[in-house]
Amino acid sequence: RKHDLSACQSRRHHHHHQRQGRISFYCTNTGEEATAVGTAAALADDDMIWPHYRELGMFLWRGLTAQEMCDANIGNEGNLAQGRNLPVHYC
Repeated sequence: RKHDLSACQSRRHHHHHQRQGRISFYCTNTGEEATAVGTAAALADDDMIWPHYRELGMFLWRGLTAQEMCDANIGNEGNLAQGRNLPVHYC
């Protein structure tokens, strides 16, 4: 449940910043949060996943932090991809 709430909160935060023009691109996942978290929870930690950008819950379940998501969307120095990916394509 904690990851589901984090996915909802992250979605709202990023969508708000995209609407303000602070980030260039963001797709919401309204109503899909629990599906991504449930799917990730059912898999073993060493199972490979290829989450879609709307599946924030999978990224959170696998350990990506809300700060790392923000860094990727804003494109600052904390971005794990170092500017090599579009926003919402998390490493």
